[in-house]
Amino acid sequence: MDVWNGLIGRILRNCTKSQRLPSIFLNLRDELLEWETIYNTVRPHQALDYLTPLKFLEQWEENQRKEVVCHYVLDEYKYLTSKNSCTHIGSIMPLTYG
Repeated sequence: MDVWNGLIGRILRNCTKSQRLPSIFLNLRDELLEWETIYNTVRPHQALDYLTPLKFLEQWEENQRKEVVCHYVLDEYKYLTSKNSCTHIGSIMPLTYG
């Protein structure tokens, strides 16, 4: 592996110094970007319960939003039903004077 890293590094340094990249590298870059798109948006992954990484991320973000809302509602409920809160008996609505 170290031999390959050194070889590729040397090739890239030589190409960079001469300010040109062989066309094979340009084609390879395009093909790798295409594969990355397929890998992340089309191909399901067993480790992600057969979801694509993009779908997994979308579901994870949605669950995070739901969890935040859930914690907020629970915290409000606990506050409103605590002994320090002025509430009607059996109600979670605070008393208002006005």
